[in-house]
Amino acid sequence: MKKSAGDHVFDGFNMLFMALITFVCLYPFWYVFAVSINDNMVSSFINVVFWPRKATFFNYQVIFQSPWLVSGYRVSVLRTVIATFFSVLLSGAMAFALSRKNLLGRTFWNVFILIPMYLSGGLIPMFLLVKNLGMYDTFAALILPGLISTWNTILLRTSIMALPDGLIESANIDGANDIRIYFQIVIPVAKPIFATITLFVAVAFWNDWFAGEFFIRSESLRPIQTIMLSIINSVKASDMAKKMAGLTGTTPGTLLESVKMASVMLTVLPIVMVYPFLQKYFVKGIMIGSLKG
Repeated sequence: MKKSAGDHVFDGFNMLFMALITFVCLYPFWYVFAVSINDNMVSSFINVVFWPRKATFFNYQVIFQSPWLVSGYRVSVLRTVIATFFSVLLSGAMAFALSRKNLLGRTFWNVFILIPMYLSGGLIPMFLLVKNLGMYDTFAALILPGLISTWNTILLRTSIMALPDGLIESANIDGANDIRIYFQIVIPVAKPIFATITLFVAVAFWNDWFAGEFFIRSESLRPIQTIMLSIINSVKASDMAKKMAGLTGTTPGTLLESVKMASVMLTVLPIVMVYPFLQKYFVKGIMIGSLKG
């Protein structure tokens, strides 16, 4: 069917509008990157609009020499990998149990898990709980308090309930127990929603600064986001800027923003690189279970 002039105008307007939205979304990331590679020997970050006046990766070189960020990356990577694995595994197991019609007290447990979603004890009870359990200033404090999410469990439960009943019933007839059904049938069949929840959990743990700020005292156990908070507040950024100034012969003030921006890029980049590998599951994982029948 041949398009009319109005259709072409409408398509052109849509393309222009989407290009504008794309630019608005991507420009802040590009600006941060441009400032992070800007050579402060030539100009300050104020002169950077779209391109650095002179590009250099010296800012990143000095940052990688910082023991704070190296330690923070190591803690964050270990925390994200371990916490994501166990969170998705345990949330899926809970969702599978709650989806079974023969679960004793099924209605009670489905309502019970909703309570923490709406009512929270607050920071002080959480801190006292972590301290009394002996987790304060330990790696466990970065994982256990946020290991199970009610929202993720509900998404998984809804998706599992959308699976054909005959699939699980046939496995029961063949003698498979619930553990085997969960690992060999539920997880492979519901892979899109598990991949989606994996992305949610990984991003949440990677971006979390709260646990490191309130439950961790040792610098060696602080995750990268907690260290980033100190950098943005210019606590550690000032020290790093002074170190860079001593190496480059410039004043610390001109280096402060580059330290912050380079740190932001190094913090955001790892989780952004993970997203393309899970993107194909994202829409399908969210939609599965929304309709049944």
